[in-house]
Amino acid sequence: FLSECSRLVTRRVLSIFWVLALFFPPAYYIILSLNRELLSFVLLLSAATCLLSYRRTHAIRPMIGGGLLLGLLSLFYSPYLFLPVFLLPLLLIWRTRFTHIAIFFALWLLVLFPWGLRNTLEVGRPCITGCYRSAVTWYVRGEQAEYIRGLTPLRCLWAEYISRDWSVVPPQCSFNAVMHAHWPKGLPLSDEDRVSGIAGQQKILANLPSYLSYSVFEILELHVPYVNEWGRFYNIFTVLGTVILYLGCLFGLRRLFTDRTFWLLLSIMVYTVLVFILTDATPRYLMPAIFCYFVVGATGFDRLFVFCERTK
Repeated sequence: FLSECSRLVTRRVLSIFWVLALFFPPAYYIILSLNRELLSFVLLLSAATCLLSYRRTHAIRPMIGGGLLLGLLSLFYSPYLFLPVFLLPLLLIWRTRFTHIAIFFALWLLVLFPWGLRNTLEVGRPCITGCYRSAVTWYVRGEQAEYIRGLTPLRCLWAEYISRDWSVVPPQCSFNAVMHAHWPKGLPLSDEDRVSGIAGQQKILANLPSYLSYSVFEILELHVPYVNEWGRFYNIFTVLGTVILYLGCLFGLRRLFTDRTFWLLLSIMVYTVLVFILTDATPRYLMPAIFCYFVVGATGFDRLFVFCERTK
């Protein structure tokens, strides 16, 4: 991935990338604890490498790799199921050959088809991945849309990340609390539980403004520092590392929005944010796409250093 980036950015940007990555504590937590996020990170990073290579060479081999890798990513981490479709406008902007686009999507579907067929035969209805887990998401988000309004999401964030006092906020603030109250024995395992998900979707439609306003606050939750049980020093360094990373991203926004090659990173970042704020966000879900933030942050700090050198 950095080899492909080296054709787009300076050596100093790559050095800053390494500094940001090596001094970002959640990166180590991903490697040691979050197996699903780690696997998704590797697959998404590899797929991005293939697409950057295609942008440079327009050869068919990177496009084949990108389609297969995104197919595997869709299987292992269902929120990224529709990422290839989301990337279609970018591929058209890059003036990708239609035959290459067709091969890209054919391989993506080829990976999904066997498992989707197996699930469809198992449950008796079309299902690619996460046949019942989605019921949990829509049920909880329906409850949140119905009961959480106004500025209550800010109080929810305060309770979860600052005060740790859940007694002063509605129980719907906690995704896990609502889930475990409805399914005390674990996640839904039968088609009957799917009815709860449908009921949640109906509540979302009936309370669409509050659902959308709560989703806006979820952007904040997705980007708050990922603190956890590793102790105070870890959490302090996590907060510092996250603030530094986002500060670099702020300086790098211009390159992110003006460079068509960087639009790949932008597309991944936007898709990640949209999916997780609409289904419920916690900071760990940002981790598969964190490499995009490293690149943008490194580019931003490089621009800052250039500005400082020119003003001396």
